[in-house]
Amino acid sequence: EDLSCTAPSGDFEGDSSASPTGCGCGALKRTPGSPFMVHSNSAASEAMQSTEVETVTQGESEDEAAIVWLEAGTYTMGLIPEDHDSPGIFDLDREGPPREVRVDSFGLGKFEVSNRRFKKFVDETGYVTESESFGWSFAVEALVSAEVNASSESQVVNAPWWIHVVGADWRHPNGPDTSVDDKLDHPVTQVSFKDAQSFCRWSRRGGRLPTEEEWEYAARGGKHQRRYPW
Repeated sequence: EDLSCTAPSGDFEGDSSASPTGCGCGALKRTPGSPFMVHSNSAASEAMQSTEVETVTQGESEDEAAIVWLEAGTYTMGLIPEDHDSPGIFDLDREGPPREVRVDSFGLGKFEVSNRRFKKFVDETGYVTESESFGWSFAVEALVSAEVNASSESQVVNAPWWIHVVGADWRHPNGPDTSVDDKLDHPVTQVSFKDAQSFCRWSRRGGRLPTEEEWEYAARGGKHQRRYPW
């Protein structure tokens, strides 16, 4: 997923016991043959900040780290009724049943985090992402070259289109033979939860990742039980 300050989104790395959904990310096999930054005064802000990047001053300008403020409110979170029996819904995603959720007022980053913005963060802090430290990450098989695909020896059990790619990281999102040099204005990818936390803290003082409840509240755009905001 894109990080919009969009973290990981980031890609999950580690053993399956650390995955809240038990998606099998840590249980790999191979058969033959793709964050918003939040600012608030709540206790969640302190709890979700990373200690990896200590920031005294704001890393980005007010324009770069612009915030859209949302009022507190209540909404119905989760699957819409039409999607309850859809074959495209994975139970492991735990998107249901729908439930009423209230969120406090908060500010959400106006812009997605581009490769250019993340590069500035890395250049100024010397930060090393987790995939760079590990030397590999998962990548979508359809976006990986035939040569790199042939060298992959494992994949996520419950999501086999995610394959183990040595040399995949935010600079080389689909393997060592790819680059973001001509995609600096595209959203950054291949960043973990920890990486996204560190960026948000550097970008703006008090910055953090949103909770899932906050993100969905903002993404719904005030609409009720719609599949898409439009």
